[in-house]
This record gives sequence, structure tokens and C-alpha cells, in this order.
Amino acid sequence: MSLQKIEKGIHIAENIFIYISGVLFMGLMFLGAGDVLGRYLFNKPLRGTMEVSEILMGGIVLLSWAYTQRMNGHVTVDLFIAQYPPRLRAVVNFFMLLLSFMLFVAITKQSIVIALRCWQ
Repeated sequence: MSLQKIEKGIHIAENIFIYISGVLFMGLMFLGAGDVLGRYLFNKPLRGTMEVSEILMGGIVLLSWAYTQRMNGHVTVDLFIAQYPPRLRAVVNFFMLLLSFMLFVAITKQSIVIALRCWQ
């Protein structure tokens, strides 16, 4: 299997996830609007809006992360890196991505440990 096919599959998955994220975001907007209208027009806010909103925000962020990475949409501070030659800049970016990956692996590992501990 060629790398181009793998990359195409990843792009398809990213696009699916970003659409799901958009649907979740629309649901979050409608939920918030419904809560405000219910509170101020009918004096009956929707119960559990805060909890559902927190869950939806987590889903929105996690599902849109890969697409944002592909589009280089993350905030970067390149005050010093912009002065580096292109090859050194690529090396620095690689090590920063590697460091970020290791951090996310550590966070995922600890989350699994905590989840298993809570499950017991």
C-alpha cells in the first residue's frame, strides 16, 4: 500500500471528523440558544445544558484537531524561528511535533490509567 493511499485515507477521515465537529458545534449553538430562550421567555431553562455543552466542546476540539494540524491552523510564535534557515526551521518544527506527540502519548496513558482506576 502506497503512502499516497494512506494519506488520502487520513484526509478522508479528517474531513469526516471536521463535518461531525461542525454538526456538534451547531448542536451546541442550538442548545445554548434554546437555554437562553427558555430561561428568559418561559422562565424554564433547559436542564443539563452546562454538562452537555462541556461534552460537546470536548468532542468539537478533539474531532477538529487533525484538520487544524493539516491546515497549520494552530497558533505559533515564530519570533526566533522565522530567522532560521529553512532547513533548520524544518528540524526545529520536527522536534517540536515530536515533543508534542510524546506529551500527548503521556497524557493518553495517564488518562487510561485514571479511567481504569475509576472503573474499578
